[in-house]
Formats: sequence, C-alpha cells, structure tokens
Amino acid sequence: MKTRMNLIHLLREFPELELKSVPKGKSPDGIEIAYIQSDSRRTNAEDIFCVSDSLNSKKEEYISSTKASVILIRNSSSIVVPDSKIVLETKIDPEQLQGRIASFLLGHPSKELEIVAVTGTNGKTSLTNILFALAKDQGRNCGLIGTIGVKFGDLLIDTGYTTPDASSLNLILKEMKDNGVDTVFMEASSHGLKLGRINGISVKAGVFTNLTQDHLDFHPDMEDYFESKFRLFEILDSSKSPFAVLDYTSPGGKKLLERIRSRLPNLRVSALDGPQGEWKVADSSLNLQGTSYTLTGEGASRSIHTNLLGSFNVRNTALAWI
Repeated sequence: MKTRMNLIHLLREFPELELKSVPKGKSPDGIEIAYIQSDSRRTNAEDIFCVSDSLNSKKEEYISSTKASVILIRNSSSIVVPDSKIVLETKIDPEQLQGRIASFLLGHPSKELEIVAVTGTNGKTSLTNILFALAKDQGRNCGLIGTIGVKFGDLLIDTGYTTPDASSLNLILKEMKDNGVDTVFMEASSHGLKLGRINGISVKAGVFTNLTQDHLDFHPDMEDYFESKFRLFEILDSSKSPFAVLDYTSPGGKKLLERIRSRLPNLRVSALDGPQGEWKVADSSLNLQGTSYTLTGEGASRSIHTNLLGSFNVRNTALAWI
C-alpha cells in the first residue's frame, strides 16, 4: 500500500522541485500526494503526472487527459497547463527525477533487496536467468525483471519492457519485498539507463557483458550508447559495498574497465580474463552434451559443467559464478 505524502514534505525532500502554481482556494499544506506516474492512463487524482521530455508534442494532450491533480514539467516548457492543476517545475527532464520520487513515496523498497543489474548489448536475458537459477538452487527467494517479464514466486508478469518505467519498477520491487523476495536480478537496458528508469534504485552489483553496434536509432552515436551503459556503475549504492563484474575480452570490456578505473577508482571490480588475471577461463570443451570449462580465481579453481551450449555461454556462466 502506498502512503500519502504531504506536498510540502515532498518539496523539502527534493529541492530540485519548485512549486510554480496552485489553483485558487487551495493551500500546499493541504495537498496530499499518493504516487507519481509517467503514463497518464495510470494516474489517480492524488498522483503526480510526470511529463517527460520524450513525450514531445504529445505533452498537452496527455496533461489534458490525466486524472492527476499535480503536473511535473521542465521549467523551460512552453506548454499550457489547465488552471485546475498544481504545477511543479524542475530544471532537468522530469523523468530523471521520477524514480527517486517513486522510491521515496514507497519507502525505498529497493533498499531492503540485494539487486544485481546486468547491462550489455547481448546476453542480458541469458545471464539474468542463469543468476536467477543459481540463486534459487542456493535457497534464495529471488525475483527476475527483464525481457521475458517479471518473475517471482508463482507469478510471471509481462511488462512489455526490458527495463520498466521508474514508477512501475518501484512498485514491482515493493511487491517483491512484501512477498519475501530478498534477491533480484534485472536487465538494465541502455534506454532505461539513459532515461533514468533506474535512478533511485539501490543496486548492489553491476554486470557488463559486451557492447556492439546497436540502438543507434535511439543513441546519437556509440559513445552515447557506451556512456548510457556506464551509467549503471555510477549509480551503484555506495552503502551496500557495491561491486562490478565485466568480461574484459568482450567488445567494450577493456574500455569499461579503464573508464571505471578513471572515474570510479574506489569501485571493486572483477574482470573475467582481465589484465591482472584475477579470473581466468581455461580448458573449454563444447559438445552436444553441454559445455565444460575451468574457472580460476581468488586462489581457487572450479570445474564448471552446464547443459547450456555455445562458447557465449562459457562467458555468461563464468560471469554468473564470479
């Protein structure tokens, strides 16, 4: 259940927000906020409707259709908001604040979960499912969020997105927490990272698979695509002793390690086949019966066998074990 929050309290918590206008006869002290949504169809009267920059020319259409009494817009917007609405403004794309506000209104559910987020062009779905299966075998009560949907307990929910919008994501995490889930594996798409869908989520570990040319219909160039992936490691929760895992030999792996070393020098990193040789794959054997190899690291050697086929699953399962 969502707890209502007084608007004045919310404004104190988020100095990035400015109260622009209030309808005549209303006082900010008497305005209660239930939640925040970026989909006008999901809003209720006590919600904030987050008008993201990505709505472009549709902004006024969606504002006119929303039930929300509070509208959050960028302060440079020239859009017309009905006088009956309370208007909040911010200097940045409101979608970048949505996740933090949603998390705050729900009591920060992700803080009570161990969340591992996987990013990369290829392998996100395979790796999160491998991690989910391994953790379940170890007795963990796990949740999974990604391309195939949301999975926990006996539930499987289709969200339609690799990384759901920030409000949906926080509601999913709260439902998982309330149902006893302790560990969550999620896919972090470049779209989701760039649009701020994971902002406000307490992530303990980030895993990088690879980066190859893709999604250039959304990203202006490969550097923007890379920076969106790197964003995951910048937002790891410092209170949870965060760490990163990456495949150094994969496309983008070397560049990512160098970027982490230069910008996030205190972040703990485990690199598969990295320059320090802390984790190494050897003696790979691939046949129709499965895949076998030896994983060496941290002074120990482990023989791995999986029914999953293909050399790419050597890398995926090795990253999962690390």
